[in-house]
Amino acid sequence: PRSTLFPYTTLFRSRSAAERHGWAQRRVPDLPDVTFPRTHHLPREARTLLVPHWWDLRPDEVEAGVTSMRRTLVDCMRNLPLEESVAIVDSALRAGDVTVPELRRIAAAMRGRGRARAIAVAAMATSLAANAYESTVRAIASTIPGLRVQPQCPVRIGDRTLHPDLADLALGIVIEAESFAWHGETAALTRDCAR
Repeated sequence: PRSTLFPYTTLFRSRSAAERHGWAQRRVPDLPDVTFPRTHHLPREARTLLVPHWWDLRPDEVEAGVTSMRRTLVDCMRNLPLEESVAIVDSALRAGDVTVPELRRIAAAMRGRGRARAIAVAAMATSLAANAYESTVRAIASTIPGLRVQPQCPVRIGDRTLHPDLADLALGIVIEAESFAWHGETAALTRDCAR
C-alpha cells in the first residue's frame, strides 16, 4: 500500500511473504516484514509500523509486491529461528509449492551467512507434519541431545496402528502436540487426547 511514509509499493518479505503465499506459521507476526533497497532511508516513525529489512532484490525475486516463493524460503531458512523456519518450510511442502529435493538444492546453493542453518532446516523439512504446531514441537525436540523424533510414525498397539504426532521409536517415546487452535472444539481435543 502507498502512504506518506511509503511512497511506493510495499514489498513483503520473510514471515509476511510466507503468509501471503498461504504457508502456515508458528505465529503470525504482529508487524509485517518489509524489504527496502539498501540505499533507502526509512523515517524513524515508520519502524513502529513494520520490521524493516534492507536488500537489493533481483526482479525475479519479486512477484506482485511479495518476495517470490524461492526467495521467501531462502529468507525464512536463513534468518528465522529454527522453530519458525521449520513450520514455514513444512507448510510449503504440504502445499506442494516445493519438494524436499528442491528445498535441499535451494539451501545448498546459498552462500554466506545462514547457509548452514538453511541446510539444517531443509534436512528436517517434511510434509508429514499436520500443522505448524507439530512442526514447532519437532524443531524444538531436535535440539534435545539423544532425542530423534519422526513425524506421524506408525506405532502398533494391539490390533490398532496409531500415528502419533512425533515418535522416537528407539527410546519408546511419543509426543502429541495438542491445542484448541488445531482442534476447534473441546470434543475433538478430548478424542485426540484419549487416542
